Amino acid sequence: MAELFSLVHSFLVANDQAKSAKALKKGCDSEISAVEGADLLAIYDAHLAENGMSDKKRAKKALPALLSLVNSFLEGKELEKAAKALRKGLETELVEVDGDSLEEIYAKHAKSSAGKKRKADASDSDSDSEEEEAPKKKKKDKKSKKQEAKAEEADSEEEAATKSETPAKAEEEEAEVAEGTPGSKKGGSKTNTPFQRITNDQVYAKVKGGQAEKDRLLDNTFESKSGDGYGSVASDILIQVRGKDFRHEKTKKKRGTYKGGPIDMSSNSIKFCNSDSD
Repeated sequence: MAELFSLVHSFLVANDQAKSAKALKKGCDSEISAVEGADLLAIYDAHLAENGMSDKKRAKKALPALLSLVNSFLEGKELEKAAKALRKGLETELVEVDGDSLEEIYAKHAKSSAGKKRKADASDSDSDSEEEEAPKKKKKDKKSKKQEAKAEEADSEEEAATKSETPAKAEEEEAEVAEGTPGSKKGGSKTNTPFQRITNDQVYAKVKGGQAEKDRLLDNTFESKSGDGYGSVASDILIQVRGKDFRHEKTKKKRGTYKGGPIDMSSNSIKFCNSDSD
């Protein structure tokens, strides 16, 4: 709170309110001293910027609004002489200001500045710790490089030993691969066809009618299904439309007013060779 009184005193002096500043210094219990690196108008301007006020509006409204907040602050702290001197020293009347009070604005500023200071101290301590750990990491890296070099030498020796021991086995494996034995990678050609327990040719071979029936089953149009006169009228209309128009026409055909001809009771299902009925 003493720092806020000092900021208010400096603000009054800077805005030619010497009488008000003098009355504040006499009536205030706290010691008034200069505050380095802090300006009450700058703090209030930053507060307005955080609330979304533009630069032009802040340039016009910041100072009059801050004078009103300072007057309210002095009255709240029972410094009537300082507040009265401030009102007398102003050429214009004080404006009404809504929102946070001067104490609340200063408390937010103090909290944010303290957080920034803690972050700066933490970053400094991290950099110091990293500088201390740097030589330790260099020593560990040297040890790990030596161990890796030893491991590579041991692996190369083992590979040389295995190659010298089994030349005949390698020749046998190459011969098996060349012949195309099962499990070899080079023998035989690979295909990307998926596994099928029953292929399409096996299915169509069991359908009655032979190749002609097979060709008919590959055609999914309405005309390929012969003998159905009831749906032919709807098919002639629906085949000409798509999307919303198709859905609209389909709904119309579902109504009871649709007349599409006689209903055919014959069976149009797929007949297999082992079927009992035709």
